[in-house]
Amino acid sequence: MSPVLNNLIDSFNLQNQPIPHITPEIPAFFEYNKIQTTYNNYERTGQRGRPKSKPSLSEEELAELKKEQTRKAVAKCRQKKAENKSQPNQKRGRPKTQDAVESFGAYGVVGLSTIKSSGLQVAIKKINISWHHTLFAKRIIREIELLSQIEHENIISLLEVYTSNSNPKTLDTIYLTTEFAGHDIHYVSQNYKLEQNQIIHITFQIFKALEILDFGLARYMSDKMTSYVVTCLYRAPEILCQLDYDRSDATYKGAVDVWSVGCIICELIMKTPLFNRTTSSNFPRKELELIEQIFYLCGTPSIQYIAKIPSDLLRQAILQFPRYERQDFHSIFNVNDTKMVDLLDKIFVIEPSERITAYHAMKDELFQSFYSNHGVYVRPTRTLPDRTLKEQ
Repeated sequence: MSPVLNNLIDSFNLQNQPIPHITPEIPAFFEYNKIQTTYNNYERTGQRGRPKSKPSLSEEELAELKKEQTRKAVAKCRQKKAENKSQPNQKRGRPKTQDAVESFGAYGVVGLSTIKSSGLQVAIKKINISWHHTLFAKRIIREIELLSQIEHENIISLLEVYTSNSNPKTLDTIYLTTEFAGHDIHYVSQNYKLEQNQIIHITFQIFKALEILDFGLARYMSDKMTSYVVTCLYRAPEILCQLDYDRSDATYKGAVDVWSVGCIICELIMKTPLFNRTTSSNFPRKELELIEQIFYLCGTPSIQYIAKIPSDLLRQAILQFPRYERQDFHSIFNVNDTKMVDLLDKIFVIEPSERITAYHAMKDELFQSFYSNHGVYVRPTRTLPDRTLKEQ
C-alpha cells in the first residue's frame, strides 16, 4: 500500500485495509491534460466544496464551454501522444492505453481508456483533492476503502489506484481505475432513439439487479446517517426533507432507491431530468425548489408528514408553499402504455411506507411479458439498437 494513502487512512480513523495495486504513477491522459472540473453550470467552490452555479452564462454558452474544453483536452492529449509515440512506456511495465474524455462530474473527470495489450476497456476517475476540507477528504478515503474490500458481480471492480506524487503535503490528485460499465443515462437518452419496450426492459433491469459504480457518498451502516446522499435531482422527498436522518439510529430505506428509479424512467421518456427546473444559485434554495416541484407533481403531503421535518427553518419554508393537488400522471407523461404510467403513479408517492417496493415493482403488470407461464424470468435478446441515431 502507498505510504501516502496509509497515512491518510490513519489520519481519518478509517479501517486500515489493504488496497490493491497502489502506485505513485499518473495515467498518461491526465498527466498531459489539466481539465477544469466543470459539469454543465457547476464547479466545486466554497468552504465546503459544494457545487456553486455560474448564473452569468446561459445554458447554450455553458454547453458550448464544456464542448470546447473537451475538444481542447482531446487535441492536447493526441498531440502529446504523437510526440511521445516512439518512447516506450517505462512506468513499472504498465500497459499502454488509448484514452478519451468520458464525462465530467461534481468532483472530477472520468476518462475512458483501452489497454492495448488486452483490449480491455477501463474507466479512470480523476479526483481533485482538497485535504483542508475534512468531510470531502473522508469521502475520498472511504470510497477507496470500500471498493478495495468489496467483491461482487453487482459492484464495480477497483483495478488500480494512482496518486499524483508520494508527498502527502503536495498530494492533490488521486486516480481510480475501474472496469468500464457502459455509458450513463444522459448519454443513452441523448444518443439512442429508445422504443417503449426498450425503456420497459431497462426499467426492469434496474429493479432486478444494478451494478453500483460510485461510492463517493457511501457510508458504513454503523455510522450516523446524513441527508447528503443520492445525486440531487434523483433524491427522494424524505431525504430532501431530512426526515429523521439527524438521529443516530436512523437508516436509509429501499424506498429512496425506488424513487430514483422513477426519475430514471422519466428521463428515458422525456430525455431530460424530471425535476430540473431550478433557477437558484444557492444550494439550500435549490433543494427547496426541488421539494416544491415534487409537491406540485405528487401533491402536498399531510401536516403530520411536514411536522416530522426536524429543521424548523425548512419546515417553515415548506409551510409557505401553495397547497398542491396530485397531478394526473396520464396527462403529464405522454406514453402509449398506460401500465407504465400506472407504475410511475405507484413510485412517486411522498410517504415512503406507501411507495411500491422493488420486489412488487418487478411483479407489476408492466413486466409480465418478461416471465414465462411458470413465473420464470425470460431474458430478452437485446436492449438497445445497434447504433446511435443522430436524427431523432
